[in-house]
Amino acid sequence: APEPEVLPEPAVQTWQPEATSFKTFRRQLHGEPEGTESRIAAYAFYLWNYEKRETFGAEELGGCFAAGGNSVPEDLTGTCADLERKRILQPAAHEGTWRLTPKGTNQVRKLLR
Repeated sequence: APEPEVLPEPAVQTWQPEATSFKTFRRQLHGEPEGTESRIAAYAFYLWNYEKRETFGAEELGGCFAAGGNSVPEDLTGTCADLERKRILQPAAHEGTWRLTPKGTNQVRKLLR
């Protein structure tokens, strides 16, 4: 009897930002912010303002890094913890999720033109 065909495992679908709104946001930024913390704050603003997400996690931030053509930082959650201490992010109800603070919102608005 012939060998049964083995189908490949489906690729894991990671979260991706909505293409048109992400391109619009990046145009308004006039390029990629310098440094991981600035990028995380900018992507948090994007998730809140464009995707209408009150909270977000590493998966959404990682999707933004990938869509921006950047590798996801190895210590993404550690950097988010640093941003909590700087009051740019605050922890949300579920562990491993955050929300952007008003201070973070104002910081990113300065980058937008």
